[in-house]
Amino acid sequence: MYPALAVAQQFRLLKPESEILFVGAKNKIEERIVPEYGFNFKPIWVSGFSRKLTFINLMFPFKLFVSMIQSLLINYSFKPRVAVGSGAYVSGPVIWSASVLGAKVILLEQNSYPGITNRMLEKKAHEIHITFEEFEKIFSKMNRN
Repeated sequence: MYPALAVAQQFRLLKPESEILFVGAKNKIEERIVPEYGFNFKPIWVSGFSRKLTFINLMFPFKLFVSMIQSLLINYSFKPRVAVGSGAYVSGPVIWSASVLGAKVILLEQNSYPGITNRMLEKKAHEIHITFEEFEKIFSKMNRN
């Protein structure tokens, strides 16, 4: 199962009155999977950055700018009190904009090595939940539970 979906399902059990909104990449699998689990989903026009020189990377700054504006509008409209980032590149603009609007930020890092997005968002996080204790050396601001 997807870690973010597992967290959302557990949260729904604990706080059934809460509204949960997923924000993810347009035309990716999450746009289809998340609604199948009964959660609302809003897409943004974001993509990852290839570490190789490609034509697609030329669009990255423009896509990032557009996705930041989309994320600000979505977060402004939804008004989250808590924003959970699961580490994928789509978390960058979504979690950044939620933090700018005052949401508490929780990051999940379940991979074998922390990704660039979570490392960049670390300073915005109120909590960081990790799978491997070795990550304490990588994340300087640790609030593990």
